[in-house]
Amino acid sequence: MPWGVWKWRPVGQAAIRDLHSDDARSRVRALEEVAAWRHPDDGILENVVALLDDRIREVRLAAAGAAARLRIEKARTKLVDMLDREDSEIVGVAAHALAAIGGPQVRGILEGLLDREEGTVRCEAAVSLAELMGSEAGPILVRRFDDEDPYVRWGAIAAVGDVDYRDAIEQVAARLDDPHEEVRFEAAYTLARFGDSRGLEILGGYVTHKVRAYMCCEVLGRLGDPRAVPFLRKAWKSWRVHPIVRLRAAASLAMLDVADARRDLLKKALSGRMAHRQVALDLLGDVGGGDAVGLLEQAVREGRFASVAVESLTRLHDDRARACLKRLQGAAGLDAEARNLVRRALDEIASSAPQD
Repeated sequence: MPWGVWKWRPVGQAAIRDLHSDDARSRVRALEEVAAWRHPDDGILENVVALLDDRIREVRLAAAGAAARLRIEKARTKLVDMLDREDSEIVGVAAHALAAIGGPQVRGILEGLLDREEGTVRCEAAVSLAELMGSEAGPILVRRFDDEDPYVRWGAIAAVGDVDYRDAIEQVAARLDDPHEEVRFEAAYTLARFGDSRGLEILGGYVTHKVRAYMCCEVLGRLGDPRAVPFLRKAWKSWRVHPIVRLRAAASLAMLDVADARRDLLKKALSGRMAHRQVALDLLGDVGGGDAVGLLEQAVREGRFASVAVESLTRLHDDRARACLKRLQGAAGLDAEARNLVRRALDEIASSAPQD
């Protein structure tokens, strides 16, 4: 095609076209894009449902994922059919889709998957029940703590944490001695999410882990136990971990009243490295304090990181943050976008305040 002839096609229109493409990869990409849309029309939803019967496995998998994200009720029957004829990965995605869509028969269908031979299916069924039922799924999840497959035990413990089922705290603690490392870690992490320090030593061993360092540093800060300080210092000072992890470790140390870590985080909130500054401003929403509020107010007035700074002030939810937002609401020179952010933040704080 000669230069100047090609015309830009809207991505959305390309996706609609590619749902009918002869190329399977194009159909998969189209499904992934459509799944992110907020309100696709009925015709597009019907195309997604039709692709649940596609001859290519990867397309069926993507269609099940799209049905989950879009909560397509018309997909329910085909998703149920997939549970008996597809491999364990697709069955897991179909189970999540059914949990997202809901319906009077879905709980029984998902509970039936708990008896399947494949451990991955039992795990995804347990997690899907948690998505469907919330904390009411707690007793069902606890029964999976004794499953022979460590993947199922891991998934059930994680789901208990996700639905905040604190009645299971002792059963979770019992899994700190599980023979499998993944299960021990998840038990320690879930306990910390519940405010229980019994797994602190296990979490401390992961503060420089390639994948789990950030989540461990975050939960150790929220736990509020001073025994976490040596572990967090290790992450903060380590050059083996990503700089964002070091910032998270500094924030968690600041939450535990470690002064030099607090100073470092405040310094990073003024950094010339924009990515670091943005993360530091976000983390100040966990740390709080008059100096933190001052830097957040400065960021809102400057405008570049106004949305991050306003979000942090909203999370602080204390008198200093509210006073700051009220000052900003009437501040001269604040652009319209920042002023709208401040107004919405004050409305959110007001709506969440306890009523007399």
